[in-house]
Amino acid sequence: MGGGIEFSHGQTVHRDRRPMIASPTNPARQVPGDWSDATSIALEDAFVASTSSTALANATRSEILTSKSLYLTDATADVKEGDRIRVGGELDDLTTGTHYQVPARPEGDTSPFTGDHLVTEIPLENVKG
Repeated sequence: MGGGIEFSHGQTVHRDRRPMIASPTNPARQVPGDWSDATSIALEDAFVASTSSTALANATRSEILTSKSLYLTDATADVKEGDRIRVGGELDDLTTGTHYQVPARPEGDTSPFTGDHLVTEIPLENVKG
């Protein structure tokens, strides 16, 4: 069931995923590898929406936690918890573009009125500090 929705001014973002490797402390367990070995795919017709920013401070440092949502019209987009989303920038250069972590499972709802899957929402987080 396709919704046929498009973002008139959507943008292309990139999904980076680290390979799974054997844990150095328990080789029977798989853990995410290094970001320098990540694979990347383009996600077209995307919309990154602001959610909130929160200042977090403790005795040793302060941080800004920014939460956003990535909306995709492709219900089959290959994005999962633990991935990184890049808005601009290059895979191997964290000094360019904006990078967000996917902290939770993406969700896509189906309309109870039409049965269409209109968008998938992917929660994003960025921590500075």
